Order: sequence, then structure tokens, then C-alpha cells
Amino acid sequence: LAEKDRREQALRRFLADTTHDVMIPLTVLQGHLSALRERAGAGQAPELPTLIAAMDEAHYIAALVHNLALAARLDAGALQLQRGPVDLCALVERVVMRHRPIARQHAVSLERATPEAPIFADADVTLLEQAVSNLVYNAIRHHRSDGHVALILDSHDAGAHFRVRVVDDGPGIPADELARIAERGVRGNQARTRAPEGQGLGLDIVHRVAALHGYSLHLQASEFGGLQVDLAGPCAAP
Repeated sequence: LAEKDRREQALRRFLADTTHDVMIPLTVLQGHLSALRERAGAGQAPELPTLIAAMDEAHYIAALVHNLALAARLDAGALQLQRGPVDLCALVERVVMRHRPIARQHAVSLERATPEAPIFADADVTLLEQAVSNLVYNAIRHHRSDGHVALILDSHDAGAHFRVRVVDDGPGIPADELARIAERGVRGNQARTRAPEGQGLGLDIVHRVAALHGYSLHLQASEFGGLQVDLAGPCAAP
């Protein structure tokens, strides 16, 4: 009965989160589409900024749905790790290729750096890729135009440990807010406002995925004035 009650609470929380978080960008998307329809009805060409904004909201809704579904499974305790050797170089490549169209829409440069020798980790590839994707997506979405984001993979301790770094030269996060986010690892009311400094559900997922795998997660101001997030753990044999 206790397990059943816990699952029902997780479902109710998921529905409430979905309604709240998805309705805002959905309303914005409807506004953009309405503007595009009016111009089409008047025989006018669509405005590129409006079209780009509509596509951006669609990407945002997709990211929210993926994270909300994963959060619900984590809350319900229904998630079991499917661990195996994960090629981190290939993972970095997939994440960058997936987010480059979004980066172009925001006029943000997205680059990657990986070593020549492959690096493997014993991980659930789906969860780890979602976590890295969230870090990259946050860095792009909360950036300014003409900014730069880099996804960097390297190893240390003579190849015993890997480190995935997401570095940007964006507006960053105030020191007091950064310390609170790093310690807590959960989303609050401010994160739901979609303010530039909000990290929200995406970062919460990263914290939880890191904890499930026993990885370390460290947030700090980057040397370029923005944010640097390090996700690190032990390497595995291929």
C-alpha cells in the first residue's frame, strides 16, 4: 500500500509539473504560429525571427517532456540502470550534432573536443546522454547571441577517470545562486520562471543521474566569465 501510494503521488506530481511547465512555452508557441498564419493569410512572407522563435519553443517543449518523464520514473523508483560500456567520444559527438541546429538558432557557437584514444565508462547510456544533453542545452538556451559553448571530454589519473566539461562564456550565475544550486540539486520556484539564470528540471536530472552512477558533479564560474560544469567518474574497459 505504501508503494502504491508513493507511485500515485509521483503520478500526480508529474501531471502537475507537466501542466505547469509545458503550458507556458505552448502558449508562446501558439502566439508565434498565430502571427505566422496572419502573415500567410495576408500573402506576406513569414518573418524569420518569428519562425526561429517558434522552432525554439518546440525544442524547449520536447526537452521538457523528456525530462518530466524521466523525473517521474525517478520519483516512482521505477528506473533501473542498464549499465554497460559507453563510448564517451561517440556520446559527445551525438550530443553536439543534436544541439548544433538549436545553437545556430540562438547564434551560439557550439564546439567539442575529444581525445584521439577512446574513453569508456560503465554507465546507462540513455541516462548519461540525457544528462550531458541537459547541460549543453542549458548552456545554449541561457546564452547571449554570438556566444560560445564547448563540450570537452578528457581523462586524468593516468586514464583511470574521465571528465566531461561544459564551458560557456555567457552571463553565468551569481555566486550565491550557484552555491545553492550546487548544494541542493533540485529545482525551485525561480527555476520555473524561465529566467536566464534558472537551471530548473534539467540540472536536477543531471544531479540525480550523477548520484545514481556514483559520479561527481561540480559547478563553478568559468574562466571565460560564464559557467563550467564538470561531470566525472571512473573509466571502464571497452
